[in-house]
Amino acid sequence: MKNFRLIIEQWPNVAELAADLGVKKGTVDLWKHRNKIPAEYWKAVTEAAKRRGIKGVNPDAMAELAEAAAA
Repeated sequence: MKNFRLIIEQWPNVAELAADLGVKKGTVDLWKHRNKIPAEYWKAVTEAAKRRGIKGVNPDAMAELAEAAAA
């Protein structure tokens, strides 16, 4: 994945990702708008992606995206 927004867009919609993570839809909307998923959610996002059969979503990939964004 090239950015966090693309990770979020692997779900049918932000409401489904929010439901998978047990957070409010507005929270995921903000992540998408900011192109950022907070590090404390990386494990949960990875597990949710695995349950849905979404490939390429893992903590290492998200760490690389965060590092690139900070550079």
